[in-house]
Parts: sequence; structure tokens; C-alpha cells
Amino acid sequence: MWKRVLLASDLSPASEAATRTAVDLVRTIGAQLHVVHVLEPPFEAPQWFVPLESWERGMYEGVAKRAEEAARAGLREALARGGATADIHVRRGIAADTIVSTAADLHADVLVLGTHGRTGLPHALLGSIAERVARTCPCPVLIVRGERPEKK
Repeated sequence: MWKRVLLASDLSPASEAATRTAVDLVRTIGAQLHVVHVLEPPFEAPQWFVPLESWERGMYEGVAKRAEEAARAGLREALARGGATADIHVRRGIAADTIVSTAADLHADVLVLGTHGRTGLPHALLGSIAERVARTCPCPVLIVRGERPEKK
């Protein structure tokens, strides 16, 4: 039986639907909920591009810290709307890779994430994080599409 559920959230409407699904799932099966939010570059200082001065590194770090705090607050608020709590993990990196590595690090039994449902040119240009995660994740992946009606 699943004991550890990982929810990947980018705080978008698609993530709201995934959050509701994950909260329902952990309530039904009595599992522990973890949530991961990934801060993608430019929050990582581009040292490979140009060596940074110390004040520039400090600027990047300050921006990243504020983004982390905002993400944590947004995740707590989203969970509170569902009447849930979770262990919150805010990580930096490329979204798909970081979600997969977090699932492995936490030994998640299942990963829940939303998809924006892009098609055509936007999908070709932006790709699908959900697709990349599903192909490489070490645990089963539950992909929730867009808005999900509230349970009555």
C-alpha cells in the first residue's frame, strides 16, 4: 500500500486540481503527503556564463530566498484550502529532473502532478514536464489534467 505521496506543484490552476486529488488520495489511504515546488533558473546564478561578483551572487541568492518564501506560503495556502498539511520541499533546478530526483530521495510511493494540457505549437515549444516526469520517475505517476470539479 502507498504510504508516501508526493505532490508536485507549480501553484497554477492545473496544480490546484492535482492538489485536490492528492489530498483526497492521502485521506482515503491514510498516507503521508509531501509537496515539492521547483524554482527554475534564473534562480541559479549563471556562473557558467560569466563569473559573478560577490554582490551579484548575493542578489541572485536574495531573489531566490524571496521566491522560496513565496512558494512555501502559496503551498501552505493551497493545502489549507483543502484542509491538509504536508511536508513542503522547495528545490532549485530544472522542473522535470528535480521532481524525479525528489521522488527518489523521498522514496515516494506515488507522484501526483497536474498538466496544463498544452497541444500543438505551445506543446512543441514548451514540452510537457508531466510527460518527462512520467517517463523517468521511479514510482507510479498520477497526472491530473486541468480543473477538476469539486466533490459534493
